[in-house]
Amino acid sequence: MKNKEKFDNEIPMDKREGIALSYPQWFVNKLKIDYPDNYLEIMESYKKRSYLSVRFDKNKMTKEKNLRNC
Repeated sequence: MKNKEKFDNEIPMDKREGIALSYPQWFVNKLKIDYPDNYLEIMESYKKRSYLSVRFDKNKMTKEKNLRNC
């Protein structure tokens, strides 16, 4: 984009983090207040892929039967 620098300069400094990481501004502001030293790290960590966790009722299903159904 030719005018990227111009476009970037038009965005207020206090709104750039939310736009860059796709978070609503109220959430960015809340993190800045609650965690001023590492709010950017927190926002970036939320973007990482998380592991899947599966729970099942042992009284209704065994672990082996549950794994076969996956």
